[in-house]
Amino acid sequence: MRRRILSSVLFVIFSAILINAQSDDLKNAYLIADSYFLFEEYADALVEYLKINRADPDNDDVNYKIGICFLNDPYQKEKSIRYLEKASENINFKYKENNWREKSAPPETFFYLGNAYLVNNKIDKALENYKYFLEILDEDIYDVELVEAQIETCERAREYMNAPVDIDLINLGEKINDRYSDINPVISGNDSSMAYISERPFYDVPFYSSFRDREWQRPRDLIPELEVDDDVYPASLSYNGTTMIIYRDDDFIGNLYVSELKDGFWTPMKKLGDNINTKYWESHGSFSRDGQTLYFTSNRKGTNGGLDIYKSERLADGTWGEPANLGKAINTRFNEDTPFITENGKRLYFSSYGHNGMGGYDVFYSELNDNGVWGTPVNLGYPVNTTDDDLFFHPVNNGTSAYFSKYMEEGYGRHDIYYLNIYSDNNPRYYKVSGNLQSELDSISRKDDVITYIIERYSGDTLATTGPDLENQRFETRLTRGHYELVFKSKTYLELVFKIDIDDSSDKSGIDISDQLIFRPIPYEPRIFKGEDSHLTVKEDTIRNVLPGVEMEVSMDVIKGAKLLAELYHDSVLVTTDTFELNKKKFDYKFTPGDNMTNIDLTMVEENGDMNLTEIVVFAKERKTIVSEADESPEDKIEKEREEAEIQEELEQHDTIRSLKKEFIDHSGDEPDTTLTDIDPERPETSFSPAVRIFFAVVSALVLFLFVFYLRNRKNGKKDELS
Repeated sequence: MRRRILSSVLFVIFSAILINAQSDDLKNAYLIADSYFLFEEYADALVEYLKINRADPDNDDVNYKIGICFLNDPYQKEKSIRYLEKASENINFKYKENNWREKSAPPETFFYLGNAYLVNNKIDKALENYKYFLEILDEDIYDVELVEAQIETCERAREYMNAPVDIDLINLGEKINDRYSDINPVISGNDSSMAYISERPFYDVPFYSSFRDREWQRPRDLIPELEVDDDVYPASLSYNGTTMIIYRDDDFIGNLYVSELKDGFWTPMKKLGDNINTKYWESHGSFSRDGQTLYFTSNRKGTNGGLDIYKSERLADGTWGEPANLGKAINTRFNEDTPFITENGKRLYFSSYGHNGMGGYDVFYSELNDNGVWGTPVNLGYPVNTTDDDLFFHPVNNGTSAYFSKYMEEGYGRHDIYYLNIYSDNNPRYYKVSGNLQSELDSISRKDDVITYIIERYSGDTLATTGPDLENQRFETRLTRGHYELVFKSKTYLELVFKIDIDDSSDKSGIDISDQLIFRPIPYEPRIFKGEDSHLTVKEDTIRNVLPGVEMEVSMDVIKGAKLLAELYHDSVLVTTDTFELNKKKFDYKFTPGDNMTNIDLTMVEENGDMNLTEIVVFAKERKTIVSEADESPEDKIEKEREEAEIQEELEQHDTIRSLKKEFIDHSGDEPDTTLTDIDPERPETSFSPAVRIFFAVVSALVLFLFVFYLRNRKNGKKDELS
């Protein structure tokens, strides 16, 4: 029994010793963590706070501080929400700061929780926590204006994110970016050199790279050349890239230094003059294009609050003159930092915690008015700016482009350095509009004479006239946002017209219009050629004094490959219809003329459907009488005259019919009903309709009947006279 009691006593004593030892360890860890926290060494503080949290997870003072540490880690900010939410459930309005026995969280936990939601783009929850903190805060302790400003920031963040700026982000590649954080790029004005910081595990390395052969070269570490053994940060390069301004933390007093590029190497740093560096904090500096003006930031006496932007002019002896504050148009009661002036000196880009931001530092620009006054700063908008801190925006090409470091999931490491194209009305985006040509014939050639008209659809203005790339059978042009008509005209193809609309939803990588570039040939409309225009020619179209009943031939010039339709008429009566394949350029047509007049209607149909019309008229030899005029009786003369009159009447009727036929052909226009495919060489056809042919047959039969009737009456009359 005594042993058991002794064992229990020893256990209690030993446990108390362990508890006291553990308590001492936690207390020491807390004191160490709080010292780091006080000096904003959040990464080191986080390590110690997490040790305490594992032993005492319900310590909401520690949860609150872990949340703030994560909130200051660029790559773990989402973790802050969990710890701050836990701490917000145990708020103590009599919170004791820096007391390791404190287990609750202060009221400002709601403010930091709002920041955590905001930086993670949870705008509604951020607003909820800011507004709640505004209700419970003690105005004697907390800055009401700061909380109200954060509420306005949430509203602006919504607006900016709903109307993003049109930009292109181009990663500078693996020679510059690696698995670490590559940040703070500064570029010479002529784009020939760049300096930046690579955050390595134990120190930050300043690197320098030059641009050759259309790419950035492998960078080199500047520490040996600058002859320093602590952290230094390139702040800017001169326009020609031969002078570098460098920031150095001299025992928590930031100062600006300068180094020169000589013989390809940077000289050891030299501190800028007393007009630039003070006992206060100078965090950044950059040159104008001519190097005679220095824009820098300082929190010296006389600022509007925090860091302000100043300007200093170079004096005749090379030193820098008394600086001037850029004024309240630029500087707010919050920090302004990383100013850069454009090449033309008209725009100043800088980051600010004030003005109309969307969270943390935002990038702004201000334009210099003609009277020398800086205009109201303009927020660059989302996604250049985010709900997090956005610093070191280095403009080039007078602000239409820039170099900037961003954290992107598809990057090489954490932060990567990007080249930005920023599109606006002054720098519109051009969309590549292209497609492969498709023809229903062979490939499109120069002889097709394809011309493209680019027309603004609503005004009807022709913006450009161009043509396709015939070598690659491709069309390509570049258009800004708008509404267009693309009109393709050609000698060979039907006019091709289609509309194209380019807006925010259009594919920025290019618009393919191949499915609309289908060229269809112009349907050929056969023509009719007559008379001198006909491609079918004969030496004589009127032939006289031929022997009736004796076969003869007519030679004519034709087109090889065409077909010939020949219609033969004796005294206007169709006798034969023949079709011939023309295999040569010459053709001899054989026929037998009639007793009086023979007509040959020739129609040559070319392979494209064109029709060529020619007519040949053949007159037989006149009949000879063996009776002389002196021996003719009066009755014979009367009979002869009557016969000649009848023949003449018949000729006139024939001429009338021929003229009607010609008029019919003339009125048919340029769209003949008969084409090459309508002609069947096995089936003779006439050039007249069945009704016309019946009419001619009836007239001929009637004339023949009257003539026979006349001869019979005359013969009977003569018999009566003889009797």
